[in-house]
Amino acid sequence: MKERIDALGDSVQYLDKMTGNVLSLEADPVLQELVAQAAELLKTPIALVSLVLRRTQLFRATFGLPPELEASKATDRATSFCQLVVRDEKPLLVSHASTDTRIPQDLVHRFGLESYVGVPVKLGDTVVGSMCGLDVVKRSFTEEEVVKLRSIAQRASERLTELASDQRPSYEMIGRAADPAFADIRNAMVVLSSAPGFVTCAVAELESLAALTKPGLDDEARARGIGALQDVSFAIQDLKDVAQELTTAYNRVYNGVRGMESLLALRPDTDLASCIKSAGRLSDHHTKLIGGVRWAPVDPSLRVVAPSAIVVAVLTTALSELSLGTIERGKGPIKMSTTREDNVLCVKFDVDDGAESVASTAASNVEALLNDEFGIAVAAHEASVEIRLALT
Repeated sequence: MKERIDALGDSVQYLDKMTGNVLSLEADPVLQELVAQAAELLKTPIALVSLVLRRTQLFRATFGLPPELEASKATDRATSFCQLVVRDEKPLLVSHASTDTRIPQDLVHRFGLESYVGVPVKLGDTVVGSMCGLDVVKRSFTEEEVVKLRSIAQRASERLTELASDQRPSYEMIGRAADPAFADIRNAMVVLSSAPGFVTCAVAELESLAALTKPGLDDEARARGIGALQDVSFAIQDLKDVAQELTTAYNRVYNGVRGMESLLALRPDTDLASCIKSAGRLSDHHTKLIGGVRWAPVDPSLRVVAPSAIVVAVLTTALSELSLGTIERGKGPIKMSTTREDNVLCVKFDVDDGAESVASTAASNVEALLNDEFGIAVAAHEASVEIRLALT
């Protein structure tokens, strides 16, 4: 008997369907009513709508969970019963879990679970989780109960489909996050538009100096000519300055474009480290005014359930809002840190003590744009903005 069983391996290929509010941390009244109906039908103390992800199973709706599971609303996927429903795409009935070799024993031992019935819930035609009931006593379930549970699961699937198209990233949020990058690109365009004139002028001046090296002039005449063009030597410095400005302009455009690429992507299972890097690029126009950001290392294996566009937009807006609020105080830089609690990662951006009002305003502005989408929570704590992201 194994404590953990990974029945799915790397076969979860449906995360692109987990859009909208499917993975929101907020309770959905429709799904909550359906799990209550399931518990009443099955006469089980626990009923769930679970969604099976890469490393976890997320409890999208719950009835009767133990307090610790209700708090996290998730377990490791390898300890779940529901992964077997997703793998087999058919109902799973368990009457005596502690002796059933199909079942990982971790939750059996931790919470005394003995019986289970689960049927598929779908997004479109894809099984993504289970509508299930669990009991702490050995028991069986009837065919009639399974049929009726399927009917409830069908309504849950319909609700998940509604939630998947319910909340797309708002144009306002994407636009707010893109603003600093566009400002940097506009500044870079000023350099790019003026650079050809500077270069053409410098080349013309240097050509006049080069003409003195042509045959036909004796050394004395050449020396007089060079003496008359002493200031032309500054043309070389002009070219060096333009080269440096072009390099800076290129970096601004590059960072802005790369950052905006992430804003246009709606990929699920998002690489958090890449999102933070993109947010740094996009917000640089504002953060550099207060000394930048002291970045904390981020585990490159961490993935968040929200699409990359949303994560980047939230992080960028928080950084920009904090920077703009801090400029007037002459404070900086912003300090980043991260903490993990179970399947939630908290990204914290700190400004100097005394900037509580700046952090509060920044958090409120981000939260107003976010509208509780995609399982992301934003709050101010003292002089910092905390962004909580659900992990896969």
